[in-house]
Amino acid sequence: MITRALQAVAVLCFCIATLLLITNVITRYVVMDWMHSLTAYTGGFTPIFDRVAMRMMSISGMADEIPGYLLIWIALLGGLLVHKDDKHISYDGIVEKCGKYQTVLFVIGRLLMLLFFVVLTYQSVRMIYVGGDSHLETVDIPVGYFMIIVPLFGVGMALYCVHHIILKVKKP
Repeated sequence: MITRALQAVAVLCFCIATLLLITNVITRYVVMDWMHSLTAYTGGFTPIFDRVAMRMMSISGMADEIPGYLLIWIALLGGLLVHKDDKHISYDGIVEKCGKYQTVLFVIGRLLMLLFFVVLTYQSVRMIYVGGDSHLETVDIPVGYFMIIVPLFGVGMALYCVHHIILKVKKP
């Protein structure tokens, strides 16, 4: 159930980011080019065209900034989904050659990862507390809404590290 929810959020972020980028491309290269051609033809902007141009520029700015933040969401949710099943890229050739110490090395590695994710979670909560109220430049949305994925990612990864340690220790 959690996997489906994470996948759904990642797909939603991807779709929104894609739509905003398509909107940005259309705005910049079709509408704005048309408006520049019209300006050259009429000899300048009229008040109506001026208002339309300002709206188009605000859409274009929003479509630049938000997809970048959504890309962070997609990357972190993807990392969480891959780590859940322990399918991340890793080099375990050295661990496989250690024979009876494989479990010990696995647990040490996971404990180090756990420590990292605990520190990441703590520092990201501090980051949101300090800078989460600031707003995006192009849209009146607090940056904290986009930053919330980092502590969620840290907690999820830490829980999966503990889960993998328990599974490895219980395994005969």
